[in-house]
Amino acid sequence: MVVFGAINVDLLATASEPAAQDDSTPGRLSHHIGGVGHNIALNLHRLGVAVSLVSAVGDDQFGDDILSHLKEVGIDGDSVSVVPQSASASYTAIHNNNGDLLHAIADMDIFEKFELPSDLPWQKYIQQLIQQATCVVVDANLPQQTLAAIAEHCDATSLIADGVSQAKCTKLKAILPALSLIKLNRAEATMLGQCSNSDDQQIVEAIHELGVEQVLLSAGEAGVMLSAGGMLYREEALRDVDIVSTSGAGDALLSAVIAARLGNFALQEQLQWGVRAAAHTLSVYPACSDKLSRPIVQS
Repeated sequence: MVVFGAINVDLLATASEPAAQDDSTPGRLSHHIGGVGHNIALNLHRLGVAVSLVSAVGDDQFGDDILSHLKEVGIDGDSVSVVPQSASASYTAIHNNNGDLLHAIADMDIFEKFELPSDLPWQKYIQQLIQQATCVVVDANLPQQTLAAIAEHCDATSLIADGVSQAKCTKLKAILPALSLIKLNRAEATMLGQCSNSDDQQIVEAIHELGVEQVLLSAGEAGVMLSAGGMLYREEALRDVDIVSTSGAGDALLSAVIAARLGNFALQEQLQWGVRAAAHTLSVYPACSDKLSRPIVQS
């Protein structure tokens, strides 16, 4: 399968005690390779799915680190472009001592200019990549015109999207009828569906009315829902989780649902895989766990 989306350096700071306003707080700082597209690709790879990543990096040290990382973890990064005179994307997040996100700044300018190559050999390569894929995943970091171009090539290929954030999910509106599945949290879903109702059934119905076949709705501690074929499947969040960081949990959720979907598992089982993957990711500091595996999501 193929993932089109963001790859960046995550700079993560987590307080070791309650954070004080207008003062420094003891904590832990680390950096990892992240980005929604990258996280989904890496999680799928660790769940045994053959995956290629189409993305972009700048001609800087972060870009070199990202390309080295892809080789190290075994992801096909041949379609990751190096953009001259551009800075690689970065995501800086501050978490409180409970692992909850306090503030985050995403420098994703490189993806605002991301376009599928215009020369004919590359166009044919991308088209062939999509046509040979079991499914294609896009994230809303990409420009609208790029998302539309990808969707045009997916007429016979299952297309899945991640909403990323409230600010970016609306970029998916034009391709919603082409999607077989979209993953959103409540805030993104109410923004995209232009609804204010807190009832989950009405929220997912608003997304269906925009043309999407299946809706994967993440509701935090309230669990997750998968709406398909007029049915709403629910799975509670696992309670016995020592939360270290919330970064990447949604990406793990979608990745495991896709892996189960590719394995032709029932919809309720797809949700169970997703919940277990998300819970496992909540218990580790990076946005992707190097211990994620099929036994973990199938347990």
